Amino acid sequence: MDRRFHYLNANRGASLIEVLVASLLLSIGLVSFALAQSTSVTRSADSISRFQAQLLAGEWVALVRAHADQAVPPGRYASWQDQVEQVLTEGQGEVLAGPQGTQRVQVQWQPRHRQQPVIFEQIFLP
Repeated sequence: MDRRFHYLNANRGASLIEVLVASLLLSIGLVSFALAQSTSVTRSADSISRFQAQLLAGEWVALVRAHADQAVPPGRYASWQDQVEQVLTEGQGEVLAGPQGTQRVQVQWQPRHRQQPVIFEQIFLP
């Protein structure tokens, strides 16, 4: 009877090593989840900035095509550049003349988590 009682006590509960291993595995899982969440938020912010740059470039293309028979009003170009600066972090917008009558719209911005700026470029015929 005494042996049986001793055997039950010996197998009752978890050992300290088992608890430490379980804690280690749980902490690795939580850190991995936090890292995945952080990466997801960063990529989501990149996607939003890229989409905004595409919209801004498309807005300029539409404006140029709407004024196909005349020049775009000079104040409208400055207004578009101001809009790029307001919408994107350290945003800059530029329109350059290209070969064979094409125009190149460049929208550049600086993401918070990158050291190099990102440039979106669209080439079109007016």
